[in-house]
Amino acid sequence: SSQKNFLLKNVFPTEVVLCKPPFGKWNAKILAHFVAQKIEGKTSFSSIWKELFTSSSKKTFLSNPRVKAKNSLPFNEEAFRKTYPFLQGIRIVCSGRLQGAEIARVELKKWGATSLNTFNQKMDYASVSAHTKKGRIGVKVWIAYS
Repeated sequence: SSQKNFLLKNVFPTEVVLCKPPFGKWNAKILAHFVAQKIEGKTSFSSIWKELFTSSSKKTFLSNPRVKAKNSLPFNEEAFRKTYPFLQGIRIVCSGRLQGAEIARVELKKWGATSLNTFNQKMDYASVSAHTKKGRIGVKVWIAYS
């Protein structure tokens, strides 16, 4: 028994260190899971995109629980850049039978600059599947940081 414990301590780490994502909510994996969850809840991709970039009284991905706006405000790019100066661009791709369509299609939305051809740019990437009644929908997210 003591020999098993000794072997397990050497094989498996005994200390687990949790670290915060470097840019808070703007982590590709978190954003991809958020989009997949919304798609599973039968929300259209364009509505999800609008929800990401508008402030509303509903609890959204970017909303601050302490600040409650009465009406949905349109996207203000200048204010967004001041709030999140480290973001250069976001690209989200959803592919599959979106909203139960007979023919699968690919929808892409992007904001800012996300160059997928350069190696020296800080990029975060995540790929997640949303499971719906009509099948799987692939969600891919790229976030470019400065």
